[in-house]
This record gives sequence, C-alpha cells and structure tokens, in this order.
Amino acid sequence: MIERKRAEAGMETLEAAGRPPRYIVTAADKAHNLGTNDPQRIHLLEV
Repeated sequence: MIERKRAEAGMETLEAAGRPPRYIVTAADKAHNLGTNDPQRIHLLEV
C-alpha cells in the first residue's frame, strides 16, 4: 500500500530512493515473529 501511494503521488519506490523497507524483514524475523515476509505465504485481501 505504501508503494502504491508513493506511485500515485509520482514518487519513486523506497528501494529506488535508497531506503528499502527493512521494517518488514525485521517484523518477520525470529526475534519478533510478527508474521512473514515470504510472498508465497501472504494472502492479500483487498477490501
């Protein structure tokens, strides 16, 4: 959603801006165990 909103505003991706979203990997690591960052295991539900 963040990248979609950035694109709508004409902004480059976080990766292209040199600020990859590391918080996703951090949240999914074994220390935090707040979900997964594996795209094969993510079920996207748009409402």
